[in-house]
Amino acid sequence: MKRMLVLFCVVAFLIALPMSHSVFAGKADKVAICHLNSANDVIDLGPFGVIAFGKEIEVSGNALDAHLAHGDSVDYLPLPEELRDLLEEALQMKLPNADCYFLVAGGGE
Repeated sequence: MKRMLVLFCVVAFLIALPMSHSVFAGKADKVAICHLNSANDVIDLGPFGVIAFGKEIEVSGNALDAHLAHGDSVDYLPLPEELRDLLEEALQMKLPNADCYFLVAGGGE
């Protein structure tokens, strides 16, 4: 009888395990963000904020909070290649693979 009860519990656990993951994880929608390339890909505008440059990527809605916590943004603008080239030349800085940008309010002094 004990053996049957243990077997039943193991089978019930194995059946329930995949269902529990689908309930908690769920299939999250993809969200487009401007993902910061590096901390060096910024233009500090002093009290007006910082312009940050990045790469547009899509992430799972489940990962959105983590990306936003380290500085990525969902509020961004596309960075045309011509404007990126002009900025690189004028500012003497490289913006590798940058195709989006956004303003971070309250920059440096």
